Amino acid sequence: METKNSFEESLYRMKMNIDSMEKQLIDLYSEKEFLEREIHTSNPILIVHMIKNMERQLKELYEEKRNYLVIDANQIIIQGAKKIIIRKKSS
Repeated sequence: METKNSFEESLYRMKMNIDSMEKQLIDLYSEKEFLEREIHTSNPILIVHMIKNMERQLKELYEEKRNYLVIDANQIIIQGAKKIIIRKKSS
């Protein structure tokens, strides 16, 4: 009798493991499909590359922004060679 209970218990544990693995696989494919829909790739190497590229672009943007000054005025006088950005008036 013990052997039968042991066998049944072993089968039960195997079924639980298979069910768990099946759920993990379903979740994994669901996440993969979400990434494909939202960012058109599920390739982890490409996703990391995209994130690093966005970080680099953001750092460059902030670095460039540090070189500019916003002046709220109707008229400004510029002496010497300068690079300026003029914000358009809001409509």
